[in-house]
Amino acid sequence: MKYRNLLLIDDDEEDIELFLHAVSLIDDTIICKTSLNARASFENLKNDDWIPDLIFLDLHMAPVSGQDFLDMIKADDVLKSIPVIIMSTHSGLPMQQATKDHGAMDYLTKPNSFTGLVSILSTIL
Repeated sequence: MKYRNLLLIDDDEEDIELFLHAVSLIDDTIICKTSLNARASFENLKNDDWIPDLIFLDLHMAPVSGQDFLDMIKADDVLKSIPVIIMSTHSGLPMQQATKDHGAMDYLTKPNSFTGLVSILSTIL
């Protein structure tokens, strides 16, 4: 496994639970921290010794959007090297390209099934 420490930032608690369950099925030794708030996540990353190997980031959140969080992390000299994968229900190519232009490693459309989520995460992790 390439990534051992994950951070998931998503404002949907059900999506978080599904993600955590999928990760545990893939490899129960992966540490996955979660957050419902992008601003709090950024502040925690700035003030904590724990740095994730990979961040999964929901795009459409409030009050700080995933795009805003991506811009903040990529502007920070310490945090900018953390790879970020955007996960969103929107699958439009312009949005995908815009997030990659802002430094996202990849853009994944959230699957419609739990099996699909496990499959996607299995290829990444």
